[in-house]
Order: sequence, then structure tokens, then C-alpha cells
Amino acid sequence: MLWLGMDLELFKKHEIGGHSHFITNRFRLLSEYLGDMLRSMIEMNRVLKKDKLCVIVVGNSSVEYELIESHIFFAEMGKNVGLQPVKTIFRNIDKTKKYTSADVGKIDDEYIVVMQKVKNSEVTADDDDFVSEAVRKQMIRFSEQIKNIQGTSIRGRKPTKERLLKNIDKISEAIETIPKDIKIKKLKELTK
Repeated sequence: MLWLGMDLELFKKHEIGGHSHFITNRFRLLSEYLGDMLRSMIEMNRVLKKDKLCVIVVGNSSVEYELIESHIFFAEMGKNVGLQPVKTIFRNIDKTKKYTSADVGKIDDEYIVVMQKVKNSEVTADDDDFVSEAVRKQMIRFSEQIKNIQGTSIRGRKPTKERLLKNIDKISEAIETIPKDIKIKKLKELTK
């Protein structure tokens, strides 16, 4: 990026999934992330030729002690934009050949989501209403999952049952704020 004259700090501030501005409700960050990724998949569809493959490599993460299985979200959302899931491949990561960060070091697997372009997307990446609705559907599905089983990503920590039940309210709040949270950031907003 430096060789291309790009502003690395500006990029880091606005990269997909790299935000930390929803401190009190991290599920809002999940909504924003899903919206950004859906917009990316719409653009992937736009530049792909029919029947060609789109491949996304992603690891699971967690928000507020809940497992985020991004590969499932992506395969579902891809269907809405002309990308048919072909295969999802699970892969263990050799921890000796990766970053030295303790946080990143905890991630020891990833998924390779393979989708095929079956048709042109009927929407464009700037369609906030479409993106809002698609993300809302995914977040409602996730909310139902959390209502049934809380604490799907505890990893040795012991949050109280009350703490985990608060996630249901936080997800509901995140669903309500989706239209605001997923709006495309205009260039002047990105440079602030």
C-alpha cells in the first residue's frame, strides 16, 4: 500500500471488520461487518463472468461470548446476489506459521467459501435498503440462535447467565439500528 501511495492509517481505520466504534454494543459492529461484506459480494458478482468462482477465506470470531460463523452468513447472503454456494472447506491453520499476536494466535482454523456466479446481481452495492433488509434477516436468524443457546464461544471464561441473556437485548437493539449502521460511508466521512 505504501508503494501505491495509499494511506495505511486511513485504510486501517475503515477496513471491513476493523472498526471499534460500537463499544457498548458489539452486535452493531457485526451488522456493519455483514453489510460491508454483502456490498463486497455484490461487487465481486459485478466483476465476475458468469459461471466463474468467488472464493472467500474467513475465520470464525466471537462477539460478547457468542460464536460468529461468518462462512454461514456469507454463503446465505451470496444467494441473494447471484452467487450460488458450491462448497465450504474447513481448514486447520498451522499455528507455527502465522502471526505472533496472542489474539490472532487463538484462531486455529478457517473456512474457504466457494461460490459460483449463476446470474448478475439485481442490486448494486449502494442499495442501502436491500443491504439493510438482507443483514436484518441474518441478524434475526442469529438472534433466534442466541435465544436458544447462549455463550457459544466462551473459551474458558465464565460469564454469568444474566450477562449472556443481556446479549438478546443487545442483538435486538442492533437489529433496530441496522438501517443507520450499514449506510455507505461517503468519502468525506472516511477522511475524518
